[in-house]
Amino acid sequence: MNIPCYKFVRLAGATQEQVFSVLRNVSFKEAPVVIQVEHLDSDQITALKNIELFYNNYSLGKLPYGLYILSSEKKYDGHLTVINSQKKLPDFYKHKNRALNSKENLLMNKVNLKRTNLANIRPDEYELTLKIYANGQKALYYLNSEYEYLKKIQDKIK
Repeated sequence: MNIPCYKFVRLAGATQEQVFSVLRNVSFKEAPVVIQVEHLDSDQITALKNIELFYNNYSLGKLPYGLYILSSEKKYDGHLTVINSQKKLPDFYKHKNRALNSKENLLMNKVNLKRTNLANIRPDEYELTLKIYANGQKALYYLNSEYEYLKKIQDKIK
């Protein structure tokens, strides 16, 4: 098993049927995915909207790896990560595939086991727990930011 590196997907067209047919065959849980739409020229906005529709319909918001869209379009105003060149992709997954040494292989096997166990859990079983933890973390963040703000004010008064 190798360390995950970018998986590039090139869309054939911008229509909803074309985008959905290509993206249904992509496994988003195994590696970060880069969807290439810069070759579609004037249909890039349509393709981006259809990718966003696919993203929302198939609940891809909880992916273990990133989803990046390679596009030259500057007018996109959605919530997906759109970049204009491959150089702007995060460097962490930019590497050549090579065989892992024994220690790396052992760690990768543990990661794969945990990933498959997570894939087998139904979302309705863990979403409530995640929401509870997330709400607790948000409350802690707001309290901490308020504390830091009040601390700044106190330091300015002194």
